[in-house]
Amino acid sequence: VPTPYTFVTKREVDPLVPKYKLPSYESAPDAPPKFVRDSYSVDDIAGTKPKPLFRFAQRNSTTNDIEGAQPGWRPRHQRVRHESNPITHQFNVRD
Repeated sequence: VPTPYTFVTKREVDPLVPKYKLPSYESAPDAPPKFVRDSYSVDDIAGTKPKPLFRFAQRNSTTNDIEGAQPGWRPRHQRVRHESNPITHQFNVRD
């Protein structure tokens, strides 16, 4: 009986459900960057900071105790005119 020329291998793989052994690896954790210096900071050089805007501490400026410093304020003679009843020149003549 003659033997046919065939390719003989030791591999056994199911072509419908192949299982391949792929190379794998585990990544190393990232090392935090080393802080060398802040190149934008110039605090150590004299004269690089601006002078304070005010020499002394500012007081709390409330205007509640100052007459006329609130919005919508009117002098007394104008308030009387606008807050009182309007003057009507019609007389009630029903007797």
